[in-house]
This record gives sequence, C-alpha cells and structure tokens, in this order.
Amino acid sequence: MVSDRKRNCMAVFSKAIKETVFYRDDMMLYYDGQSIMYTLEKLIFPDPTKASDTVIIEGSKVSDGLNSFQHIYFQGKECTDRVQQAHLSDIRKIDRDIMRKDRSAMQFVDVATSMQALTNGRDRFTIFANGKIFPNRPDLERLDVLKMKDGKIMIPGLVKCVKLIEEPRGRNNASPAIVVDSLKVAFHAKEKLIDKGIDFFLDVNNASYHERETFATMIKGLGCHRIHTNRPRKVEIHGVARDDAMKKFEITLDNELKRSMSVMEYFQYKYKIDLKYPLAPLVMSRERGSIHIYPMEVLEVLPMQRVTISQVNKSFSECFIFNCAVPPGVRQKNIAEQCTMHDLFNPNQPFLKAAGLSII
Repeated sequence: MVSDRKRNCMAVFSKAIKETVFYRDDMMLYYDGQSIMYTLEKLIFPDPTKASDTVIIEGSKVSDGLNSFQHIYFQGKECTDRVQQAHLSDIRKIDRDIMRKDRSAMQFVDVATSMQALTNGRDRFTIFANGKIFPNRPDLERLDVLKMKDGKIMIPGLVKCVKLIEEPRGRNNASPAIVVDSLKVAFHAKEKLIDKGIDFFLDVNNASYHERETFATMIKGLGCHRIHTNRPRKVEIHGVARDDAMKKFEITLDNELKRSMSVMEYFQYKYKIDLKYPLAPLVMSRERGSIHIYPMEVLEVLPMQRVTISQVNKSFSECFIFNCAVPPGVRQKNIAEQCTMHDLFNPNQPFLKAAGLSII
C-alpha cells in the first residue's frame, strides 16, 4: 500500500504541478512522493499574503488506476510548520542538541539522491520505507533473479540513507555521506493465483484441511486484481474458504428472485467463463465490510509485493538465508552496480548537478 500510494502521488504531482500558478518549465522540483517538495528558488505567488495554490484535476487524466476519482485536489503552499529555507552548509554544523537541530537540509540530500528512482517509480523502480529501492524489471537492468518455490522470486535491490561522518580534518568536522548497501528480498511473482496454488498443493482439486490452513497463512494479506471483469479491481486476500466452486449459494441475478447456484455456474452465466479447476479451494477477501469469495483462477497476484515473515516456512527461510550470503568482493560489486543503476556517480545527473551536489 505504501509503494502504491507513492506511485499514485508521483503521478498526480507530475500532472498537477504544471497547473499551479508558481510553476515554470525551467524549475527543478524535488518531491519525496508524500507531502514535501523542495525547490532551488523561492516560489512566487500572485498574492504575497496567500502563499498557497490549489488545483483540481480529474483522476482519469492522471492514470487508469485513478479513474474512480472524479476530482483530485492538489495544494502547493509554503511551509509553516518548519523552516522555509534549508541551507546545505548547515549540514556540516555539529549540534549536541539533537531535538533542536533542523534536518531539512539532510532530508533534501536524501530526496535529491532518490530522484532517479522517484521520477521513474511507475516504470522502473518500486520504493519501500527506510530507503529500500527495487527494480520492477530486474531482467532489463541485467540483474540476476532467483526463482524459488511457491511462486516467489528473490530480487536484488538497494538500501540508502544519508548520514554525517567525520571528515579527514578530524573531530568536530562533519560531512554528509550517502550510505549504500545491496540487499536481496523475496517477492511474490506476478502470476495467476491458481498457479501459486498448483505449485503448493499436492493436488489442487483435492486439498486437505492442513494444506488449506497452511496455504491461507501463505497468502493472507496478498494483493491481487480481478481479471474476469472489464475494470481490474484490487482485492486483498483474507483467507481460504472451506468450499470449492461446486458449492451452491443463494444468489440474486439481474434483480430476479434469489436462485440457488454454484460458483462455477455463476461465472458461466455472469462472465461466460468456464472454470478449469472447479474443485480447487476458493479464496476470500473482505471488501466494504462484507466477505467476497473468488475462484483462484480469476485473480492475478500484483507485482512487487514483499514476502512477509508470516508467509514463509522453515525450509524457505533456510534457502533464503543461504542465497543472501555473499562474499565481500561480490557484495562490493553488487553495491557498485546499484549505484550505477541509480546514476549516483554521474556528474551530469540533472537533480544532483542543479543542486551543486556530487558524490565522490
């Protein structure tokens, strides 16, 4: 949800910012994907007493994923709850009172070194909390991906933060440094949910009670979207039902009286879909306070979802730890590859160059 929100915010920002009264084509904007934007110059508003501007855009003009929003309100205004100007020279100043020290300049450097990923978030990268960044298509970035059991893959990524380190001149001389490390994380592969089930169950059409319970733990909280409707809709898996698609339910169709109909018959009647695995377990999602059930073959796993601790077993953990352990030389090579991919050492990287920053 966090990475999805950032992608949507970046899409809204890139569209709405051009409609504001203070925008110019030659401005360099540093937006963190949430609520903070830095500029290299003071924003100019027509009314000096009102340093704020609000624009309204239609969700359909931003992206297909925001079609359901008729109007999106975007407000740009000067900061009132923090300093309005951050000086890069302030970074080097040492202050024993951590609570009093303003971190705006440090935060700017962190955002500036993430702009390559932020501006390419929808196409190339997915950004998680605490500076973790992963490529959406590691094959196109020439990175090795390890395929694992139960529809999981291991993707290499980068974790980045900005810290103060001691300068060569000694004590009381600080310099900002970007701390970068490579890491590997397990993700759920983008595939039909039924394929994940086939990979897990000994026989997907004859799943035991124990298998259902284990599978429910493995997919609980997993985000999917429905592929049997014209408008794909995101759902979150809540659990695995005890029934299969042959189970009959009381269903109301086209304002008729309730009819007793199986899930398989319903999909044949409503969507003209013949289920290939009618005896496979159904999955449940909680939507707007009610429980919905779906056959696994009409749901597709959303990409770039990290595997949580509750979704793995002991054998997977052992395999994961084994593949994450790399010699120091390989780790250093991986870090260099990640830095190159994010353009951190490029002296002509526009966001760093405009701010007068360079990484050595």
